Amino acid sequence: MGLFEHPFTALPIKQANATVNTPKAKALARQLDVESIVLLENHNKTLPLKKSSNIAVIGTMADGVMNVTQ
Repeated sequence: MGLFEHPFTALPIKQANATVNTPKAKALARQLDVESIVLLENHNKTLPLKKSSNIAVIGTMADGVMNVTQ
């Protein structure tokens, strides 16, 4: 399908931010976040992580500042 090589081919790049980054789209994303929260079981007392612990954040947008909500 080529979706990963050429994402959003139907949307001109100049219109992407105005289309995707709208208040309606942000509200929907926030609602999806709320509905998709997963509670973790704390087996072996792993949580909370020690300050010396390392974690891996993996994915295409793992280093994106826009992914952090306040």
